[in-house]
Amino acid sequence: MNEGANARCARHPDLAASFTCPRCGSFACVDCERRASLDAAPVCPACWAVNRQATAAPSGALQTAGLVVGVLSLFPCCPLALASLALNIIALVKSTRENRWKPIVGLSITILVSVLQVLFVGFYQIFSKR
Repeated sequence: MNEGANARCARHPDLAASFTCPRCGSFACVDCERRASLDAAPVCPACWAVNRQATAAPSGALQTAGLVVGVLSLFPCCPLALASLALNIIALVKSTRENRWKPIVGLSITILVSVLQVLFVGFYQIFSKR
């Protein structure tokens, strides 16, 4: 601590400060120290809470969009199926455990419909030549 020997923790005035928060500049004690990893700079609890809110789980809109586009891929349209595949894969990677089912269902519908469309076109070409 290079701010002075008399610096006190902002949350615990009876304790000496052990560091200064690099984000907001407030003094904090060892009990208030929050680190993302062992080698990361410590931050105060208030800045830790702000950081946690900023990195909170997504609302699920991407996963819902993936599910909707997956259902829309029931209509035979190659660009829509490709968009559904891409969107659902991204949604699956970014999903949390609670809303992971949406991109899985969207992917399943898209893959199933794509396989059925390929089979239908193949059978149509085989049987239309007779």
